[in-house]
Amino acid sequence: MINHPTHIKDVGGYIYFSDKTRGLSGKPVKIHTSLFLDFFCALDITTQEGQAVIRDIENLKVNPSAFAKSPPIALPKPRTAESPGHVDRMAQVRKNAADMSHQLKIQKETFLVTKNFRVYYHIHQKEEDSTPTVYISELQVIHRGQDSVGGLYQEKSANGDLVLSKSAKADLDGKTVFLSGATSSVEAAMEDAKYATGNHSVALFFCPMAVADDLGVWKTNRLTEQTKNLAKELEDTIRNNQTKTVNWLVEAEGAGLLSVAIEKISGSLEKHSFKFNNAKANLPKLLGDLSQHKAQLTGEFIGYQANKAALLTIVSQKDALIKQISSLGAATGYNSITRRYLTQQIASLGGQAAAKLAAQPQNLRGSSTTFLGALIAAGAQSK
Repeated sequence: MINHPTHIKDVGGYIYFSDKTRGLSGKPVKIHTSLFLDFFCALDITTQEGQAVIRDIENLKVNPSAFAKSPPIALPKPRTAESPGHVDRMAQVRKNAADMSHQLKIQKETFLVTKNFRVYYHIHQKEEDSTPTVYISELQVIHRGQDSVGGLYQEKSANGDLVLSKSAKADLDGKTVFLSGATSSVEAAMEDAKYATGNHSVALFFCPMAVADDLGVWKTNRLTEQTKNLAKELEDTIRNNQTKTVNWLVEAEGAGLLSVAIEKISGSLEKHSFKFNNAKANLPKLLGDLSQHKAQLTGEFIGYQANKAALLTIVSQKDALIKQISSLGAATGYNSITRRYLTQQIASLGGQAAAKLAAQPQNLRGSSTTFLGALIAAGAQSK
């Protein structure tokens, strides 16, 4: 098990998961409100699979052995010369050490795997808790694909046929590169790249499905070595072509991977242009980082096509996104028109239902509403 989750700063953001987990049956379970949008986008609770996930979370049990007091720390027998006061002080030291050991023990974090979810939780008893409580602090959606290796691919001719070839140090000068979202196979991602760009000589930087487990929008990322290595490969690809002219089209989770890679880049990217479609990342921060590198962000460089998670990503970041776009500097000519149009599009995105959904994590803080109750209500409103 890993350490108690210190990434949760808003400790007041926990609410009961459902009416069945309020502790009346001895199994209180709370979940952090910041997980609402991840949960809503990833799981349809009206399906059989969704109901199975709900039941598994409701059945999380507090392990009584986790709360057994640590055995007392043996102290040497006091010598006759030691005063009773010294003995009392040593006994208090022993008690404090045992209590600390107990607290460290119960604040360890573990996870439950149910269907396509990995649910991280720890057990704790806060001052307001009448009994030890399960606290869910993070969840991951487990994606499954064909385990194709991530990285840079291009089609090359071999015996009259076109085959996908992986190349870490390709010259991308004048190329369009499609940075894919999490996709089941490299072949499927290349088809997406050709369709999205209308370019049959497009280069592909492929993100496997497994990488999406790490690249959430509304949670702190837990980067596996696989994702760290792929981000490093993307970083190297950008750095190797830093002075070249490269056009990037970034899809879905690819924006999250780019966010990790761009933090390691130094110097100018003034010959690199970026456009985003259905981006799932902290877009205001990513645009700010790219702007600092003097990357080109022109025309309608943000778009989405009927993707619920992408829509909520934009709506939940709308004000910060518009502010970041306005700070990119004055646009000239046609770009001034398209940027104004883009800002208006973002400002108008998301009707009342989407706006309410985006606001749910903050609105649920301290609420008597359960997490499951809010999910059911949101599902009904979004139909």
